[in-house]
Amino acid sequence: MKFAPKNIFLIGTLALGLLATTYADAPEAEAKPEAEKSAENAAETAVKVLYSTNFDEFIKENPLSLIKFYAPWCGHCKTLAPEFDAASLSLKEDSIALGKVDCTTETELCDKYDIKGFPTLYVFNKGEKFDFKGTRKADSIINYMKKQLLPAVTELTSDNFDKFSKSDRVVVVANYKKDSEDLKLFNEIAATLRDDYVFGSIADSDSKLAEAEFKDQGIKVYRSFDETISFTDKLEKDALVKFLENSAVEVLDEISGDNYQIFMKSGLPLGFMFYESNHDEKDKDDAKIVQAAKTEVKDKIKASLLDVAKEFRDKFHFVFIDAAKFGGMAESMGIEKKWPAFAFQDQNTQIKHVMPQDQELNKENFRKFIEGVSSGEIKPTYKSEPIPETNDAPVKVLVNKNFNSIVFDETKDVLVELYAPWCGHCKKLEPTYNELAELSQKFSNVVIAKMDATLNDLPAEKHTFPLEGFPTLYFVKGKTNEVFQYEGDRSLSSLIIFIQKHSSEKIDYKYDHSKDEKKAEAEAEAEAQADAEAGEAPIDVEDEKVQRDEL
Repeated sequence: MKFAPKNIFLIGTLALGLLATTYADAPEAEAKPEAEKSAENAAETAVKVLYSTNFDEFIKENPLSLIKFYAPWCGHCKTLAPEFDAASLSLKEDSIALGKVDCTTETELCDKYDIKGFPTLYVFNKGEKFDFKGTRKADSIINYMKKQLLPAVTELTSDNFDKFSKSDRVVVVANYKKDSEDLKLFNEIAATLRDDYVFGSIADSDSKLAEAEFKDQGIKVYRSFDETISFTDKLEKDALVKFLENSAVEVLDEISGDNYQIFMKSGLPLGFMFYESNHDEKDKDDAKIVQAAKTEVKDKIKASLLDVAKEFRDKFHFVFIDAAKFGGMAESMGIEKKWPAFAFQDQNTQIKHVMPQDQELNKENFRKFIEGVSSGEIKPTYKSEPIPETNDAPVKVLVNKNFNSIVFDETKDVLVELYAPWCGHCKKLEPTYNELAELSQKFSNVVIAKMDATLNDLPAEKHTFPLEGFPTLYFVKGKTNEVFQYEGDRSLSSLIIFIQKHSSEKIDYKYDHSKDEKKAEAEAEAEAQADAEAGEAPIDVEDEKVQRDEL
């Protein structure tokens, strides 16, 4: 298991309620709990309890259903339960069925559907399985499932067009001939993206509407937050998907849990505009006054910089972020507490470019900074501790400023641990890592090193080192500088085998690996017992990737 790095703009409260708990095999129960059997008939729920014996029949009998795969000990499942029950009663009136599968007893059924986290929700529409993309609140579940009853593409006429084009944040409308290949492809794309956007198609019979809205055949995107735009490229799925992802993003929107994934999907670097409300201290508890003050500050910035940001919307996303709430993130990016402030961060490499805070944040300087980042003229901003005055311990200390010189020394094979001081798993690894370093001193070509990744940015000039959790280990091979990520367990035996496998020279630690196997078995049993006694399973690595700092 790894803990997600705190300094990588990871979302925490934005993702609150979206986390699942690790799916772990549990001992088979001797019988299905009586409480579960009676629950399906209880007045407060219409959720059907499903087993391997009735699952297929349930899917066949219900053209549209939502299935919850859960574990009784899972905290997130317990939180979801009353919301799921409430939704089931409302959706029953629309002939939408809700069911649940206990994965601690129905292990084969859960394996069949590759359940890796709890709770997992799947929509079954006419027997076909889809991910549930709503939130885990009753209202969201109800609205999401009712939407599945609607056609993926609504036929539009003069009677319903105006209302339809304003019905959602992003509305996609096509004007193609009824039997054309383009309309067929548009309908297929709409079916896969129906959870993200609203789709419509102008009816062939309404030529006046087509002429009023379109000069020619094609696609238009109507947006509640910006002007209508046209898709002018040849209709291909990937091209339209990319176009819609960019179209759905408001330039200088406030980043939040509702829109975070929209920005993440695009993969474009994020430009963060840190701002601070100018309300008086005496009004800090008055939500209306504070919100009005925030809006005033943002409107002033928009009036000055919005046009410039729009020019670069194909290369970067630009968002507002409240410095009072997320000052920790600003600090991690090397930004002083002077607002407003602006910085880019690449979502893949975490490389940052901070606009100099001694410059006035005006249109001219803003444009010059963006152009410099885009062209590569402006170099990344790296955070680094001072280079250690002495570095003679078996485990070498890395900081940003000495990282490349040590790690990419072609005469050395270097194992690098990226850690966080607060990370429990890093602390647990430390004695093993120190022992590995001691044993490695007999090899002149092997270096064991570590870097505090909360105080030092990873340089990316020579190689990117994806950091999705702590601890993360990489091995850089001497002579070739090939990079290998370590994905084994944290036993000394496994680490030694990994180094021997990838070393640029043939080395042999002459280590007795059998004692580590016995130690690992004992630790695994102890950990499983501790988890069982605690009544919760540890959070999965995949889930920790979305626990993003204060956001």
